Amino acid sequence: MSTITSVRPLKLLVVDDNTDAADSLACCMRGFGHRVAVAYDGNEAVELLYDSHFDAVLCDIGLPGRSGYEVASQVLDLGDLGTLVVAITGYGSQCVKEAAREAGFDYCFVKPAEPDDIERILESHFPAET
Repeated sequence: MSTITSVRPLKLLVVDDNTDAADSLACCMRGFGHRVAVAYDGNEAVELLYDSHFDAVLCDIGLPGRSGYEVASQVLDLGDLGTLVVAITGYGSQCVKEAAREAGFDYCFVKPAEPDDIERILESHFPAET
């Protein structure tokens, strides 16, 4: 994993009920210089979305409480149009990817997602300020 990034520091929300996966991804994203909050279920994620604005949400789909689809829809309902919403899921079928897009996800990665790939997506949407 590279720790050099050309993206400005972002505020990210990582959502995954697998605590090891969530904490690992959060640690990698912090290594890129981002501020990261972590939620371990869909309800906790929605509470955090109500409390704060995030530049991007990196979210599993299969979550307890509320699904990742519901979390993505909540981002849209809150009017956070500038928030990038990325699915990181163990489900890799085309219908899951299409459902993710319909729910409001901008991108869909199949686990295990490479942090460098996520960082490239962030760089394309949030270029460093010059």
